[in-house]
Amino acid sequence: GGYEASDFLWASAKKQTAGNDAVALKFKHCMSKFTIRLIKGEDYEGDELPQDAEVFIHNTVPDATIDLSVGIATKTLYGTEATLKAKAAGNNRYTAIVVPQRITNRRPLVEVVMRGVSYLMESAFVFKPGMHHIVSLTITKNPEQVKIEIGGEIENWETTEES
Repeated sequence: GGYEASDFLWASAKKQTAGNDAVALKFKHCMSKFTIRLIKGEDYEGDELPQDAEVFIHNTVPDATIDLSVGIATKTLYGTEATLKAKAAGNNRYTAIVVPQRITNRRPLVEVVMRGVSYLMESAFVFKPGMHHIVSLTITKNPEQVKIEIGGEIENWETTEES
């Protein structure tokens, strides 16, 4: 679907000669992977968080140019900001592929919609190429008091090798 089509893998093999042997390629991700993990806060009403939440990533430019000689993706300079809908990944996790970019101003970045209530995370953020960024949002009964924990970055989150 759209999720898989949003990523771009790049590999290079220099100084190779023609022959019968396969050339091993180590691919790297040119985009950023962004995972939002929802955590039930102590004062959240209900036993569990609903599994049908919708998660949106706001104010990012979804268009990029890619320098194929080095495998670097750059957001389109005058690209229009848009909203991405994250894909449900199970266990209250939602994920999206985002073009590498710097969100410089504190503004709405993540919106979680559950049972008709909208929870917003406002933040400046840097989406780094080839990184898997993980953000945990603790959902409370008051949508204005969402606790945010910006967690680890995992480099080359699912590197594959082809031959």
